[in-house]
Amino acid sequence: MTVTTGEHRLANLGERPRKARQMAQAIEWLVFAYQGVTLLQTAWINHFSLLDRFIIIGLAAINLALAGVVFMYKGLIGRNPWWIALWAFGAVAVPAAVAVMAPHSAYAANDACVVACTYPAPVVLIISLYPWVFGALWLGRLAGPVLIAILLAEWILLIDLLGVRFTPTAIQSILVSLMWVVAAYGIGLALRRIVDVWLKDRIELEQQNTESFFNFLHSHIKAGLAAVEHEVPHVEGMVEKLHDLQAAVGKERLRLLLSGGQIPLATVFSQHIQVFNDVINIKETPRVGGRTVSQAVGRLVDRALGDLLTNAVVHGAKTARIRFSPAEGQLVLEVFDDGPGFDDSILDAQGKSLNDLRQSARKLGGELTRRSREPRGSHLILTVPEA
Repeated sequence: MTVTTGEHRLANLGERPRKARQMAQAIEWLVFAYQGVTLLQTAWINHFSLLDRFIIIGLAAINLALAGVVFMYKGLIGRNPWWIALWAFGAVAVPAAVAVMAPHSAYAANDACVVACTYPAPVVLIISLYPWVFGALWLGRLAGPVLIAILLAEWILLIDLLGVRFTPTAIQSILVSLMWVVAAYGIGLALRRIVDVWLKDRIELEQQNTESFFNFLHSHIKAGLAAVEHEVPHVEGMVEKLHDLQAAVGKERLRLLLSGGQIPLATVFSQHIQVFNDVINIKETPRVGGRTVSQAVGRLVDRALGDLLTNAVVHGAKTARIRFSPAEGQLVLEVFDDGPGFDDSILDAQGKSLNDLRQSARKLGGELTRRSREPRGSHLILTVPEA
């Protein structure tokens, strides 16, 4: 298992930046939209001249248009490092341009923050979330603090160049502005940490599944092949052992399948039909095509098929029919058999498998019901929401 663990660690080296890039791309359009709204708010609140106000609104429109483009084309992050460099330059240049257009002595005159102080914050967030965009990780990690330092220097320099005095209000304005970008940097680091935690849990799960699979190979496949070899030259015994081995492989395949996120129903049905076809005549089977369901729904359908067909066999049924169909957002599983039938009260009898199945269905918003089949037999219907 040492080699496998090492392989997982090597895989993590590429998986971590890929997941961080996907997160950055998912919110990149929102960042442009946020910057556009920030500029609109700046133009609305501050007393700019009519021309300057139109210029700022034009910059806001450009950001909002970029938000739409990025949303349609799944982001620019990761495609070219020059995009993030241009974006970082805009985070410095646009607030500076707005500051120059601000009325005399109005810059840093509000203790909330300097004019357009929140405009650079989303860029800082993206850089701290996805530092790999700069190629070298150390360079990406350095880029965030460097950008914050440049912004701080810009705010101080603009106060001096614009003739604004370093009053307590101006100093507080700078400090609040600094808090905005530092908070954005911290949020980006937190999101990157979420990626790390998710990857760690995923790798541990993969290691557990791999170990379980190798244990299965050792305890079932190796033992099954040894049993087949032991039966040589008894053909009937060999065939029986091969059937047992095939059933074991099918069960393990289904177990691994049910541990995934989306469950293909065709495989679930085929596995149960294969297992029960030797003990009961299944005259009708459903065609589900490539339909997949969530893990919870897939496990419920798997359990229902096992319980209902087992119940039919135990009570002496000779034939069974299985139907499956979607109906108004619900998935409907029907199992018919020609056994002796049973009373409806069994479904509410605690400790019975059918009652446990009904309770599990209800937890998912579904139901297990029975229809009478005269003069004998049973017709059980499981419904469960598809979503």
